[in-house]
Amino acid sequence: MPDATPAAVVNDTIPPPVADGEPMPAAREAAGIPPYPGAIVRMINPAPASTYRVNAFTPDPKERVVAFYQESLPGWRMVRTRNDIVVFQKEPDQAAITISDWDASKLGPGDAEVLKGARTAIGTAWR
Repeated sequence: MPDATPAAVVNDTIPPPVADGEPMPAAREAAGIPPYPGAIVRMINPAPASTYRVNAFTPDPKERVVAFYQESLPGWRMVRTRNDIVVFQKEPDQAAITISDWDASKLGPGDAEVLKGARTAIGTAWR
């Protein structure tokens, strides 16, 4: 499995925004998950694992993010859960994207300022 770009995580600091639609680290090679334009990457698990994960956040509303992935991922299955989380799946257990509302009010004073303006969380996972 490809490694996530180690430079993207430095002492748990916020990496720069995903610029100009460039793929989130390792996603292109692993599952073809396109990045959401302008999303801020918050967490990457660079260590070898059975599943790689990248979490990102955007100030855009959830429905705009869902529409982007509906257009970008033809052939992926979309499910809306009871608690209004949207999940896109690529063949069972290959890759998934979860899109949910983000409540920035739960952040503490030590959390990254850039996350305080986020409205939507985007979680990606792939094998």
